[in-house]
Amino acid sequence: MNAVFILGASSDIGRSLSYEYAKAGYSLVLSARKATSLENLKKDLEIRYEVQVDLASLDLEDIDKIEKSIFEYRENLIGFVLMAGYLGDQDLAQTEGAEACRIMTINYTGSCLALESAAQLLKAKEGAFIVGVSSVAGLRGRQSNYFYGSAKAGLISYLSGLRNRLYKTNVTVLTVLPGFVATKMTAHLDLPALLTAKPEQVAKTIISAQQKGKSVVYSIFLWRYIMWVIRSIPEFIFKKLSL
Repeated sequence: MNAVFILGASSDIGRSLSYEYAKAGYSLVLSARKATSLENLKKDLEIRYEVQVDLASLDLEDIDKIEKSIFEYRENLIGFVLMAGYLGDQDLAQTEGAEACRIMTINYTGSCLALESAAQLLKAKEGAFIVGVSSVAGLRGRQSNYFYGSAKAGLISYLSGLRNRLYKTNVTVLTVLPGFVATKMTAHLDLPALLTAKPEQVAKTIISAQQKGKSVVYSIFLWRYIMWVIRSIPEFIFKKLSL
């Protein structure tokens, strides 16, 4: 049976997306740094949708083990979704190299290695797909989160190149650009309701866009226009703004 590997399934969006793919009849490989944190989710999905659910421990900071962790499930894999991410502490990253490295390793280096491993497995499979969740923060650097934003910018560029490379193989590659999402990671932030999506909403947007073969999707369409405006601001003005 076709299986979808969801890396970062313990995240709020990852959990919601697990339900969407299980509902659609896919088997699942759910991954997190500690697979034991997903045991209750596994049981609920198996009972509710009668699908097979496997659990995998995968830490994007442990780059030497990424490929092996994904290749273990190569037989039935038809889709791969990268949900993992780490917002981190911008202020701390400016003074502590370890925090800066963690932000960049999780959001870029480890993420790209995982996606590349998935691409090697899926490139010969008809109907295969890859989904990579980046961020609108990667569309222009801002003083408030430029370590996170720069890593996500790199991920956006990587996904674009991967989509270009896999086009002739008929493997679709979807780049997801969530704006604000009400999750555990953003719980400490005061987010505007109009521009903030719920995890369930983002999950439905992702699976719909993936099944339609889209290349890029925003969690809330309004973000496309907001980021167009932000990216259009001349640098000599933008550098003076407090964003």
